[in-house]
This record gives sequence, structure tokens and C-alpha cells, in this order.
Amino acid sequence: MQQYIRSPDTLITRAEFIGGKFLYAVEVDTSEGFELCPADVCQIGDAFCPVGEEPRDKFTIIGGIDAAQQALYETFLARNGVEVAGIEFIRDDGRPRLHLRRQH
Repeated sequence: MQQYIRSPDTLITRAEFIGGKFLYAVEVDTSEGFELCPADVCQIGDAFCPVGEEPRDKFTIIGGIDAAQQALYETFLARNGVEVAGIEFIRDDGRPRLHLRRQH
């Protein structure tokens, strides 16, 4: 079970780390549900078609994350011997809320 976090902008951010260092981040639009899979088989196609709204890209690569937040994550990964990881976070009241997932 996970705690539900309401994001005011319906976005979750996933930061990717290789060798314990930040590589890139992607914002995921969760307005249609929580789906972090970019594969074709995960797409819902025409199952959801908002009328009068311009659809937002499901996945958007962003330039980076807050420098202090990045340093915190890199320190956490180094202290725990994690070389490859995806760290997902949602902002609710301005603070990032984390979900750590170790990559194998």
C-alpha cells in the first residue's frame, strides 16, 4: 500500500541515475492515471479523448531537477551503494515526496 499524494499539476518526476550520478529527468502526466511505462503496449490510444483540450505529452524530458535535491539523492545513492536507480517524486505542498526504486 502507498500513500496517495495529490499533485496540483498532475505530474510525477522520475530522475534517472547511472554510476550514482544524475543523468536526466522526465515528467510524467498522471492526469489519465499513474503509468510510468512509455512502451507502445502501455498506451491507451483513443480510450481517453478530452473534448476542447489540447492533449499534453505523456512524457516530457526536462533539463534537470533542483540542485540541492539532486545532491541529496546522489548522497543517498552513494551511502547505500546504489549505482543505477530511478527516483520518482511528486510535489504536493511544494516539497518533493519520494518513491525509491532500485534498478537491477
